[in-house]
Amino acid sequence: MKIDTGDSATNWRTYKEVNKLYADTTLTLSRENDRLWLHDYQLMLLPEMLRVARPKSHVGFFLHIPFPSSAIFLDSKHATELTKGLLGANLIGMHTSAYVENFLASCRELQIGLVAPRKVILPERVVRVTDLPIGIDYRKFADASRSLEVNIEHKKLQWKYFGKKVILTIDRLDPSKGLLGRLKAYRMLLAENPNLRSKVVMVMQAMPSRTEVATYQQLRIDVEKLVQQINSQFGTSRWQPVETIFSPLPFAQYAALYQRADVAFIAPIRDGMNLVAKEYLASHPKSDGILILSETAGAAEELKDAVLVNPYKLRSLVTGLTDALNMTPSSFLRRTRKMQRILRGNTIDKWASGFIDLLETPVPLPRIRLTRGLGQIQSAELIADYHQARKRLILLDYDGTLEPIKKRPEDAKPSQATLAALKRLAKDPRNHVAIISGRDRKNLMDWLGAIPVTLVAEHGGFIRLHDHKRGAKQTNIHLPGKKCYKTT
Repeated sequence: MKIDTGDSATNWRTYKEVNKLYADTTLTLSRENDRLWLHDYQLMLLPEMLRVARPKSHVGFFLHIPFPSSAIFLDSKHATELTKGLLGANLIGMHTSAYVENFLASCRELQIGLVAPRKVILPERVVRVTDLPIGIDYRKFADASRSLEVNIEHKKLQWKYFGKKVILTIDRLDPSKGLLGRLKAYRMLLAENPNLRSKVVMVMQAMPSRTEVATYQQLRIDVEKLVQQINSQFGTSRWQPVETIFSPLPFAQYAALYQRADVAFIAPIRDGMNLVAKEYLASHPKSDGILILSETAGAAEELKDAVLVNPYKLRSLVTGLTDALNMTPSSFLRRTRKMQRILRGNTIDKWASGFIDLLETPVPLPRIRLTRGLGQIQSAELIADYHQARKRLILLDYDGTLEPIKKRPEDAKPSQATLAALKRLAKDPRNHVAIISGRDRKNLMDWLGAIPVTLVAEHGGFIRLHDHKRGAKQTNIHLPGKKCYKTT
């Protein structure tokens, strides 16, 4: 399906169509009692579509990218639709607590449901929103050094980079990954530290992504141009400062690169999590690797002992490189071991089972009544019906409707705006306005007795009935076993 990237309306229409196709296919392939787990930003409308078709289904959704701040998110004209789409799920998972708070803040700003800690309370159900950072297959990378194939590849790299420190970057060729910023920082590092020349090498593995998009095509051109400039400026016949790999590698070569690299330079501009950072740490059983990590990557919330850098500031990147290359063994061993303990406890299997367990855990409905607001279409229909009606019966509660509920009931006197609105409604001979309350008759008569409306106090124990022809008059009505008062 072709998307016109220059037309946002076309993009949105296509986005909705794709979500509808997924909904139709999911409903065809699944059964009523199946647990459904949906993933990522491409399908943010899908949970609500499935909820409409199957109100009782258990639907989970996990967002693998950062959820932006409410100020940024609400700038989108589709923010409400996307939020309601996500809230079709029973459980929404995100990588960090910051992303969860951003989402809840957006719900609060949009006034969708009642926002509580880690949940959104809707009229008919509760939606959990939780941070559950995705992990890796830790043992796969930690045990890779035992593989003969990996050992062969590792020996090749040991010989190739003998006497040099290897700085490794592995990412998709994507504007959000900050590849140009990393190269500029490395160039500045070499310019400011001549003693490092011929002693370090940056290996940049950048896998092509979305090659049909012009922005991505230009990024590769820019990366190759900058690499050429760095190699021309600092390189010699026996040393090239930067080596690039623009293709995927077999696992054995990846594992060997992780093991050989002295420093992993992972500094995306923004990243939902970043598993490369975790794979690198797991690949160093002896804890002899140093991780530089962008503070804007989701992984930074877990891996606080990495050398954290600000990808927006070139000086921060250069300082991070300098600190990592000069770090003493005792310092990086302590920091790396601490991060490895975290990763061993938060594996990919634990992430998946944790999400499913939470999805299957029932959430009791709180004892809270929520008021649903009228939408634009409903409001317009109601106003049209009001104007066309020849007779109208308007029933109004007092506390919580005409006036906010107060801790001290005697403080809930009607405001001037409320009195003026009631007078306008009562003045129209086609309207019969009745105010119904559990309050005692004295309150209602003192506050509203001068307005030509019907007053029902004490849960129906006192009634002052009013009409435009006969006005109001009080009478007593005696029922078996009870005493009621009716005013006419």
